[in-house]
Amino acid sequence: MKDYVHGGDRYGREIELDYSININPLGMPEESRQAAIKAILLSDCYPDPYCRELIQGIRDFEGTTDQTEVLTGNGAAELIYALCRAVPAGRALLTAPSFQEYENALEAADHSCELLYLKEENDFILPLQELLLKITEETSLVFLCNPGNPTGTVTGKAELVRLAERCEETKTFLCVDECFLPFLPGEPALSMKGETVRFPHLAVLRAFTKVYGMPGLRLGYLMTGNRELAGRLKEKLPPWNVSLPAQLAGAAALKAEGYLEKTRELIRGEKEKLVSLLLETVADRVYPGSANFLLFHGREGLKEALLDRKIMIRDCSNFKGLSRGYYRICIRTQEENERLKEILYSLAGKEAGK
Repeated sequence: MKDYVHGGDRYGREIELDYSININPLGMPEESRQAAIKAILLSDCYPDPYCRELIQGIRDFEGTTDQTEVLTGNGAAELIYALCRAVPAGRALLTAPSFQEYENALEAADHSCELLYLKEENDFILPLQELLLKITEETSLVFLCNPGNPTGTVTGKAELVRLAERCEETKTFLCVDECFLPFLPGEPALSMKGETVRFPHLAVLRAFTKVYGMPGLRLGYLMTGNRELAGRLKEKLPPWNVSLPAQLAGAAALKAEGYLEKTRELIRGEKEKLVSLLLETVADRVYPGSANFLLFHGREGLKEALLDRKIMIRDCSNFKGLSRGYYRICIRTQEENERLKEILYSLAGKEAGK
């Protein structure tokens, strides 16, 4: 059996606080929960194979025109694997550390992978010029997560446009993964979703998993202005790949009034407190990040020590470019973070609040 390398594997053990997954601390919108329950009662029918209501909801929400193709998948992961199969195999380019499934999907589709390692001394910020120089006519596909995972670093819109321009010059497909971007207040100014028609080799990936707190339902979508690419992607996706509960819950989430604003307010308020808490207790460095999680460096064995206290964080030592002692922790609610505070102070041999 292939080893599981992500967060969230709380099965087979007792976990009270899961800080290993970068999920919205508010949980699934109530509108989505009710829609999913309704869908269960309707599940004696096949789901809509074209996801009509959901895709129209995505178009309305994202402001896309008919020139942009929208494809839905069983989570963003299914679309990543389909994209790698839809693009002719070649030499792909990735940054490291980053989401491991890019490399897994590329290798499964017979692409070779070249890694550009981000430097810890530069806070893992993307070295754009170095990346541009590595993109040639032989480069088949580039994946870039924005904000990065697990680093949380953001690449600006001007830099992304320059990257897309270079990929057009070399006929290289570029996938910008924006699954964490909706957590940022200024996300419309950073998104490449409005550039898909301008850059035919661009695909923009988003998901309901993280920002709408529904990882168990599995729902993601990809936007591209390239109809030929969209056609090849559809051929790689199985029929009825998005369940009826996922379709209805996703459509309802897009209409959840005030949900994203409340989410961003919570993240902004709790992140600063969590940074201070980590530095006061178990971290020797916390890296600046803009998403709903933090990358930090601390003592080895911290994950195991917290598991003994029924708390799970993400050990990042299996990310290429990182080593033992690197961890990722998500932002949770104030109540959960207060419980975490007591335990971290206990581990550090300190009294909370002193």
